[in-house]
Amino acid sequence: MRNPHPSLPAGRPASLSMKWRGESYRKPKVKRNKLKSILGARILRKESTPSEVLLWKFLSNKGMCGYKFRRQHPIKGFVLDFYCPERKLAIEIDGKMHDNQIEHDKARQEILESIGIEFLRFRNTDVIYDIDMVLRKIKRNLTSLDQNSNKNEGSLLHLVERGRKG
Repeated sequence: MRNPHPSLPAGRPASLSMKWRGESYRKPKVKRNKLKSILGARILRKESTPSEVLLWKFLSNKGMCGYKFRRQHPIKGFVLDFYCPERKLAIEIDGKMHDNQIEHDKARQEILESIGIEFLRFRNTDVIYDIDMVLRKIKRNLTSLDQNSNKNEGSLLHLVERGRKG
């Protein structure tokens, strides 16, 4: 095998090769808040609530009107339960924990709305006991954002049957 950099000794890692040439090598810095939110999102994905798991069955794999959703997605140091980047739509499921942090949730939502993210909020109990209503509201929101889109195909009944099978 031929040495790609003949002026450098063979077998040296790129960082050492850069130092050999007199260039400095720095690891890219990741902001601490961004790292915290990424790690927090990973943990939250593993510890989903039953209502999040249920709703995810309908949102995953472009199951809702053909739009891609992300689960426990970090933005601006906050972690959103579900997020559709194409529509800038956040879906939050509020449980008992949120009863004690209403002001925090409101401030967080205002910050994210200031960068163009729209919110839909549902209670845990609504997702578990009235999933059809939740799916109708999400679909209505997605289709009202762009009436002329071709992504509006598919019926709610089809989505409900698909989610219950999986």
